[in-house]
Amino acid sequence: MLKVALAEALPVSNVSDKLSLPVLPGVFDPPIFGKEVTKSPKAWRFGWPRLKQYYDEAVIGVNPNFWRQTGKLKVAEVMETIRFLDGVRGVNWRVPDATGNGLQWCGIFATWCWMQAGVPTKWPFGGPPVGIKKRAFGPQSALPKPGDMLVQGGNLVHHSLLLPDDAGGKNFLVVNGNSDFQGITIKPIARSSVVAVYSLEDFQ
Repeated sequence: MLKVALAEALPVSNVSDKLSLPVLPGVFDPPIFGKEVTKSPKAWRFGWPRLKQYYDEAVIGVNPNFWRQTGKLKVAEVMETIRFLDGVRGVNWRVPDATGNGLQWCGIFATWCWMQAGVPTKWPFGGPPVGIKKRAFGPQSALPKPGDMLVQGGNLVHHSLLLPDDAGGKNFLVVNGNSDFQGITIKPIARSSVVAVYSLEDFQ
């Protein structure tokens, strides 16, 4: 599973807003739910079909009709109505959610990686992965093991997969989806920022 996650990040991220692709004409299916679209992307995100695949395979309730819905997303500080599909296609965009800020997909990516390794789970909107309990993380808790999903606290909760490399006594080395430029990165995170762990041992 970590090999799968690393392959998505190396040698370059398979999904990234650092690069963009031209919009292809004639591929805008009309939405079946929601309001008329007020904004369409001027460029498409590099690797957007891969990002869509994470949603398609790992998230409960995602199907063709899901992608043909519309919803509100804040674009350049203005609330616009966009297609859900354009939430993965548009550079710097996200799939609309109730807040207008768009869905974060870090937990979706981590769950997708688990699924590639045969872990019997899926991601419901809002998480956590199906069939697992969240373990609190703190000074008295056991250290997480490589492949476990770490949960960082703060204003924006973030999920990542723990790598076996030693990043020093104050850090964990992790692979992240929905990281810099909505890409897939490998970098250290502070141990003190981790508030919970989803452990692979809980599936055994």
